[in-house]
Amino acid sequence: MNRTLMRRTAIVLVPFLLGALFLLAQGLPAKRALVVNGHSVPDAVVQINGHAYVEIDSLAEAMRASVKFFPDRVVLTTLEEPVQLPPPQAVVPQMKEGITREFARAALAHLSAMREWKDAIIRVIKAGEPAGTKLQDYRDRAVESLRLASISAITNSDLNALQLIRNEFAYMQQWDSGAMAANQAMSGEQAVNPNFPQNDAMVARISGCHSFLNSMIVSGVFADSSLCH
Repeated sequence: MNRTLMRRTAIVLVPFLLGALFLLAQGLPAKRALVVNGHSVPDAVVQINGHAYVEIDSLAEAMRASVKFFPDRVVLTTLEEPVQLPPPQAVVPQMKEGITREFARAALAHLSAMREWKDAIIRVIKAGEPAGTKLQDYRDRAVESLRLASISAITNSDLNALQLIRNEFAYMQQWDSGAMAANQAMSGEQAVNPNFPQNDAMVARISGCHSFLNSMIVSGVFADSSLCH
């Protein structure tokens, strides 16, 4: 009885041992990582006898998919990933050509303040009386309007026109200082001259530059003139 049992056990164990020895001779199955679209799952691929096998759950993980098991089938469903759009490019505003509307509005307001300042100086000179603080408000308005025109200039045409406007402003300051110095000295030559201010060279220069600037800015196209230089 015992010999018969031992014989049967040997018959069962021998094939198993031979198989184990064969596997040891062949080496353990090689495992490799599975990489799908950059997503890696370690040891997901097993290579046996030259064939690669992937465990279905590992494949689903690598593909970021869902897997469902049914009696007659296995369903693997990939999840649609959102399309990665390139980051929006910064929009660089195109530099406009010509005189801009914003600058033209501010420049014309400044020219109006300059005309009022010039007319106020002429009135003071013709009156032949000390100006005192009568002209200060006109000066202040001209300075402020020039500042607003300066910050509105954005194109080359705006900036070029602004330089001519500053030239006219410099002429006005020069004429204002000289006229008020003569007025303070009570020089009545200009007041009694019937041709004043028509025969005043500085007034003629300022008026010519002023008229040119007004027409040029209204046209929207920059132009230069020796009257403002």
